[in-house]
Amino acid sequence: MMNRRSILLAILVLAIQSLCGQASRSGDYYATIEQIADAKRWPETNLWKATIHHRERGKLYEISKEVPYDVQYPALYLSGVDGRSVILQPFDGRIEFYDTLGSRVAALSPFVEESPDYERIIKCSLARDRAVFLTSSPTERGVSLVMTDMNGEQKWRIRLAHTTAGEVHVSENGRCILAGSYTSDDQLIRSTVLLDNSGKILRTLPQLFRYADFDADGSRFVISGRNSVTIGSITGTEGVSTWSTRSREEIVTAVRWTRNHVAVVVETVDISTGKPAYHAPSLVLLNEHAGAVLKKQIDSKSDAPATLEVSDDLVTLSSGNRHLRVTLEDVE
Repeated sequence: MMNRRSILLAILVLAIQSLCGQASRSGDYYATIEQIADAKRWPETNLWKATIHHRERGKLYEISKEVPYDVQYPALYLSGVDGRSVILQPFDGRIEFYDTLGSRVAALSPFVEESPDYERIIKCSLARDRAVFLTSSPTERGVSLVMTDMNGEQKWRIRLAHTTAGEVHVSENGRCILAGSYTSDDQLIRSTVLLDNSGKILRTLPQLFRYADFDADGSRFVISGRNSVTIGSITGTEGVSTWSTRSREEIVTAVRWTRNHVAVVVETVDISTGKPAYHAPSLVLLNEHAGAVLKKQIDSKSDAPATLEVSDDLVTLSSGNRHLRVTLEDVE
């Protein structure tokens, strides 16, 4: 018979195996992530391993770490320019920078004071040769927004108004940043700030976002909440336009700018079994005033959100082995 330790180990291995093969992609580069537990390491540590690939050149390098079994796993962010990577480690409050050969070139800690691992938040967004980090912890008494280069050299650091970090997104040209934060003491107060690459705040919106994107020249942005999409100009002189799914069960899971439209993915998410299941993803195209000009649906069900790919003249929505392709010329 299996003893209690063996049973727990078997459960842990199955849980970790279910996470293996997760992938992160940026341009022609992508990473596969493995989180491995075995009897030799259990219960002290687990092995976390990232393998970086190029679409044509194949495997480029590997990064592996021993991670204490009861803390958050690292998060990897990948540069689409040359395959360099940034690894966030909330469990020890560190950010590490790796070059194109997989060598660590720098490490920094955005936290001044110690706090428990599970209370630290580090979010990241990369563009060209810049990395932007949004961090918070209870001991820091506020949210910090930090910009560095890809060698870890800090360019600037500012404090935001609230206590807990939301999401952060930098435009592909590196000129604009969206950063969300909130305070939830007596009542929930939330905001998203739009900044230029010097850290100057251009405008503030009274909402948080889950996903974001900028148009090609960086003059307009789109952000999405759980059930809504907001489009606006970076200048702050114009108002914003908002589109809603009109249903709490229909959730926005991706937004991307195309040439003249915003592509939105909307899915129904079922969590009744304890594991999210994504049903009937729809592709919605919005004009610059947040008016829907097209909506098409895939009849599918998946345990992962649908993926959205945008090229110059084609938008592709994929869920499982089903695909929906829309040619932008047909819409315009």
